[in-house]
Amino acid sequence: KDEGRSPTSFRHSMLREHGLERGGSLTPEDFERAAPRVTDASTLELGEWTLHSTFRPGARAVERMMQELDMGPRLDEGHLALALARAAVRADALKHDPTVRGSTTHISVCDGDGGVASVTLSNGEGSGYVLRDEGIQLNNFLGEEDLNPEGFFRHAPGSQLPTMMAPTLATHPDGRVIALGSGGANRIRSAVTRVLESLLRGDEGIEAAVRAPRVHAEGERVWFERAGWEKPAAVEALLREHFAELTPFDERAFFFGGVHAVAHNGQAS
Repeated sequence: KDEGRSPTSFRHSMLREHGLERGGSLTPEDFERAAPRVTDASTLELGEWTLHSTFRPGARAVERMMQELDMGPRLDEGHLALALARAAVRADALKHDPTVRGSTTHISVCDGDGGVASVTLSNGEGSGYVLRDEGIQLNNFLGEEDLNPEGFFRHAPGSQLPTMMAPTLATHPDGRVIALGSGGANRIRSAVTRVLESLLRGDEGIEAAVRAPRVHAEGERVWFERAGWEKPAAVEALLREHFAELTPFDERAFFFGGVHAVAHNGQAS
């Protein structure tokens, strides 16, 4: 932190530039109510693995998708793609459930003793406003659909914003641990689930799991990468049977967002 900078300085800058006198909605009371919240993790048992994440909509969507997939016998690639798409559609309903209303970067780190951290940070796409005294760019979250499932200007004063961010840990009784997350907007749930599904089955190493072809779906529309499947035409044909709109990408596409993941084998180094 720079010398002379303080939360009080930040508050004064925000009120001066974005308070009531400038046509904004911020008041001193908003800053009195604002405080960080430390909560326990949400946990989900999946066979021998345990997932640890947040109670926010994005993380709950990942949990829902992993439950939908069922870590049973391995599916052929066409039915895996279909299962991923269907799970994404069902999980998408969480953002419209008022009981869970709650440019993104994810970083996963691991030390030699197996200590891990999974952190997702976001400024949206940036609002274009910078606090002159602080040099801080303000975010633009209130313009994102996933954060406004009931429509714009409906958040109650003092309420926390919902988020699709889903930093996740997976732990195994033998000491293995995986940390991962994504900065892929509303594709976060699909991206994290796709990588988790592969890693928890033990089918692929971490690099191959991150590079595996992606599938995302909302409503009657599915987006998918052709590259990476052994039989992409068969995958596409099966998806076409079940979805009204298909948007294929011939190559790997940034549309699906990146996944940043690390794994530890449980042995101290």
